Amino acid sequence: MPEAKGNPETVAAQGLAYCNQLFAIERELIEATPEERHKARAE
Repeated sequence: MPEAKGNPETVAAQGLAYCNQLFAIERELIEATPEERHKARAE
C-alpha cells in the first residue's frame, strides 16, 4: 500500500482538485452558448 503520511497530496486529492477546477470553469460558462462552451473546453 502506498504511504501517504508524508505526502498530503494523494492521487485522490489531486483528482478532486482537478474536478473542482473543471466545475469552476463550467460555472463561469453557465450563460454561454453551447458553441462557446465547446470552444472554451477545447482551450
